[in-house]
Amino acid sequence: MRHQSIKVPWGSWYFDTEYKLQLPIEWEARTASMRGPFNLTDEDIKKAFHHPIGTKRIAQLAIGKKKVVIATDDHTRPTPTGKLLSSFVLKELEEAGIEKKDIMIIMAFGAHRAMSRQELKMKLGEEILDSFAVYNHNPYENLIDLGKTSYGSPVHVNRDFWEADLRIGIGLIVQHPIAGFGGGGKIVQPGVCGIETLAKTHTPAANGVIGAIVDTENKFRQEIEEIARIAKLDVIVNVLARSNTEMAGIFVGDFIEAHRKGVELARKVYATPLEAGYEADIAIMNNFPFDIDVIQTIRALNPFRMGKTKIVRDNGTIVIITPAPEGASFHFMSSRKARLYRTVDNFSHVGKILKDRKVFVFSPNLSPTDVQDYIPGATLFKKWEDLVAKLQSENSQPQKVIVFPYAPMQIVQEV
Repeated sequence: MRHQSIKVPWGSWYFDTEYKLQLPIEWEARTASMRGPFNLTDEDIKKAFHHPIGTKRIAQLAIGKKKVVIATDDHTRPTPTGKLLSSFVLKELEEAGIEKKDIMIIMAFGAHRAMSRQELKMKLGEEILDSFAVYNHNPYENLIDLGKTSYGSPVHVNRDFWEADLRIGIGLIVQHPIAGFGGGGKIVQPGVCGIETLAKTHTPAANGVIGAIVDTENKFRQEIEEIARIAKLDVIVNVLARSNTEMAGIFVGDFIEAHRKGVELARKVYATPLEAGYEADIAIMNNFPFDIDVIQTIRALNPFRMGKTKIVRDNGTIVIITPAPEGASFHFMSSRKARLYRTVDNFSHVGKILKDRKVFVFSPNLSPTDVQDYIPGATLFKKWEDLVAKLQSENSQPQKVIVFPYAPMQIVQEV
C-alpha cells in the first residue's frame, strides 16, 4: 500500500527529532504552518540586550547590586535558557562586576514537580549547573507573605527571589488560554509563588474561565502583573520560539512594556492562515514543543480555542499526538485528585471542542489510564500504524486531513 508522509517535530528536549506520519496516499492531507520566520540570530539577540524596552541594560541595572536572582521556566517550555544565560545574561552581569557566587538561578515552575539534575543539564547546560547556585522553587516552603492583591489573593513569594537586589525573569511568549499569552509577569506568578497564591489565582481557570487574548482586557493577566510588581520583578528576557533552537524574537526590558511588544510579534509569527469555514474530517494536533507529559496534552487543542474556524467537522476526529517521555508526570495542583484536578471535558471551552467528535491519542509512552485520567473517552494508540488502520476501518471514503505541527503555539487566522 502506498503512503504519503508528513514530518512533524517530536520530543522537545528529550529527542528533538522528527516523526514521519504515514497516511494513505488517497487522503487529502495538508500541513497548517505558522507564518514565522523563526530565524533569530545571535546578533539580533545581542541588540535586544543592548537596547532594552522600558528599562536600562541589565549591565547597568546590576551595578552595585550584591545579590542577583534569575528565575527561569522549566523543561515543559522550549525557552533556550542555557544559551540566553551563557551567551548574554551572565555576560551582562559580569560587565557590571557581579561575581558568580552572588548569582542564584531559581527554576520557576509554580506547581510543577522539581527537576532532576539530568533535566537541569538539558535546560541550563552542565557548565552553568556546575558554576552557579541552582535551586528548584518549592511552592510550600521558603516563602514570604507580601499581603494580598486587589483581587483578594494572598501573595506568597519565594523568599530568595524577594530578598535579591536584582530580579531577572526568563520566559516564553506563547498563547495561553487564560492569560492571553505566556511570558512577562508569569515568571513570578505562578513561577515563584506559593501554593495558596496559585490555588486562589488559578481556580477561575480550573472552572473553565477563558481569558481574552488581548491582555489589557484580561483580569487574570492583570493580577499576574500586580503580583509581579509586588514581588519587584526588575527585568525580563522573553523569547518567541518554536523549539529550543529556533527563535522568532526576543524582548528584554520592563515586564509589561517589553512583554506587550513581544505579544504584538507573537500574533504575527504564530499566526496560522486557514480558509474561513474550513472543515477537515481529521485534525492531527502535534503537541510539540509541550509534548513532555499527559498533563500538557490539553495545549494541543489551542488552535480550536483561538480562532473562529471550525477546523474539524461535526462527527469528525481529533488526533492528539505526543511522545510524552515523562508519561503522567506530576503537578501539585492538577495531578489526579489534586485540588484543581479536572479532566479536559470539564473545561467548558474544551468540552465544546470535543463534543460530537472522536478523540484518538497517539503516544508510545502513555498508558490507557494516563489518557483516561485527563481525556475520558479518548482511545490510546501506542503505534501510529494501528491508529491509521482504525481510521481507515471507520471511513471507507478518502479523508480530508489537516496537521498542526506546533499545535500549542498556533493561532488560527482566517483568510
